[in-house]
Amino acid sequence: MGLNNYEVQDIIEKLQKGEMLPDDYKYKLFPTKQKEYELVYGGKMRKEDILANEDGVFPVPLQVDKVYNGEREAFADGWRNIIVFGDNLQFLKIVYQDEDPLIKGRVKGKVKLIYIDPPFATIQDFRGSEDQKAYQDKVAGTIFLEFLRKRLILMQELLADDGFIIVHLDYRYVFEIKCLMDEIFDKSNFRNEIIVKRSTKSVQAQFERISTLAVSNYTLLFYSKNSSTRLPKLTSKLAAEEKGKWDTYWRSPDRPTMRYEIFGIKPEKGQWRWEANRGYRAKRNYEDFLSKGGTDDTLDEYYIEQLHESGNKLDFVRIGPSGSVQYYVPPRSTVMSNNMWIDISCFR
Repeated sequence: MGLNNYEVQDIIEKLQKGEMLPDDYKYKLFPTKQKEYELVYGGKMRKEDILANEDGVFPVPLQVDKVYNGEREAFADGWRNIIVFGDNLQFLKIVYQDEDPLIKGRVKGKVKLIYIDPPFATIQDFRGSEDQKAYQDKVAGTIFLEFLRKRLILMQELLADDGFIIVHLDYRYVFEIKCLMDEIFDKSNFRNEIIVKRSTKSVQAQFERISTLAVSNYTLLFYSKNSSTRLPKLTSKLAAEEKGKWDTYWRSPDRPTMRYEIFGIKPEKGQWRWEANRGYRAKRNYEDFLSKGGTDDTLDEYYIEQLHESGNKLDFVRIGPSGSVQYYVPPRSTVMSNNMWIDISCFR
């Protein structure tokens, strides 16, 4: 622990007298485990101290002020959704404390999704559509980082084991916040950086030479509570349905167990796309299709017909015109979503 004999004796005497231990001993008795890397800055508190309210911010009991749609039936466990007015750090701490009767045992460790859109440290005043004062975004630098870090630490405690958190940021502090979230949620729980479109405005358009490129995106940092949690497959609708097509059955990853003879061909390196049983079944499917008078022009129709009748997504493989083995890619109206959400605008 790094304590010398004098310090050990001093601690014993203070404990026997019921005196508080100096802060210096805290770091020796309870050293912070170092991460692979971390963001270091002035004013950064230990996680343990934030959770123990040593930042001077304390949980405040919740009080019911208004009830909206009170006649609506509550959830099976008696829960009703709530809107909280007040300091969000105090609210997070009362949830973490898990003693308030309004939320005890109902929120902490049970939140499936947290989405936050914090200030961006723009050092600006913002006004509403009728020029009324909306909010100030004046906090920046390390004060901003610690402001957000405290809240993220508490949010991590609130998430369910299969929960997720998304933090909406712009270019100003996204890299620093990414480092902090790697510390808090663990780097292994980082899922994606999602790029979202924003409106582009630039006063530099009037000049021939400019100092920076116009900014046209926001960033969503996406983390899970545990690395084992899986997402449902997300899809996006295509502007027009794509017809089925044939593609090469051979793939470059080198897996000997996925190399087998089909159509008298066995690759010496790389692998086939599917394991042997699936490949042979796909070969029979195509032979059966041809025996019924099928042609390439009618394969899409046949595939959809079989899908509707039996619910089966049939595989097909064949020898292509060039003599290589090909597999059938079915028609589709959707595509698997990626992290580029440029078809969605945050606001205009």
